Amino acid sequence: MVDESQTDIRVNPEIEFAEADYDNGITIPSYIKTDSNHIDLNGNNWKALRMAASKVSNRPLSIVHIGDSHLQADFSTSHVREMLQLDLGNAGRGLVTPLKMSGTNQPFDYTFMSSDSWEAAKLMKSPWGRTMGFTGTSVS
Repeated sequence: MVDESQTDIRVNPEIEFAEADYDNGITIPSYIKTDSNHIDLNGNNWKALRMAASKVSNRPLSIVHIGDSHLQADFSTSHVREMLQLDLGNAGRGLVTPLKMSGTNQPFDYTFMSSDSWEAAKLMKSPWGRTMGFTGTSVS
């Protein structure tokens, strides 16, 4: 049985963006299809997610949690992931990237090390010396 008692707790704001809002001088890679890659805010209707989670034994359920540095350091995110994995099964850590090597904070549960010299760039420090990666960092 699905618990509907908390459906009114989380209400997402209605946000509309004009096409011009996306014109910030950043070149969008060709593999990103802006007409189909977008975020649909769910408001307070969690039925679709609950239905997908209830069928997890029949097929994989992928949850993508996108954010910035508050997710990057993995403080609260790790607890959410661990609780979901206890209930739904452990599908792994997810995206792992050499954040510390690029000069930014990194979760404590993995380490990248190298004795070589690296050229690093991060999204928050421009101009970028190289193409920025999906994670907002670049190491080469």
